[in-house]
Amino acid sequence: MNNSDYVIMNATILLVDDDPDDLFILSDAFRTLDHSCEIIEAYDGDAALLLLDELGKRDVVPDLIVVDINMPVLDGRELLKLLKTNDDYKEVPVVMYTTSSNVFDRLHCEQYQVELFIKPSTLESIMQVVGQMLQYCKKRAA
Repeated sequence: MNNSDYVIMNATILLVDDDPDDLFILSDAFRTLDHSCEIIEAYDGDAALLLLDELGKRDVVPDLIVVDINMPVLDGRELLKLLKTNDDYKEVPVVMYTTSSNVFDRLHCEQYQVELFIKPSTLESIMQVVGQMLQYCKKRAA
């Protein structure tokens, strides 16, 4: 894997996950593949909405939002629904990153036309998944 294959240049990526270890690993993987990306983290859907509101005040819209499904307060399903029905964010690429293999979660993602990634267990697999996620930033930048 060649890191230059993934460089997007200054992409802003919002990671939403209630597990601090998963956030750390995912953030590190994004920064390894694209040193110029800005990573913003939220621990649940409500916190993500607050961050998006703050970013919006600075006219910043993320290039990608990565969302865990199973979170407290406002879970990933509800956050996805809110994002995809909001005029400010419906065009922002969203991917789901979860341990859930529930068929209803997959169908929910299909309903909103977002890709669901199952959290991998090896560092090599995590890097491959993050590389795939970065492609959504490239599509948006094009």
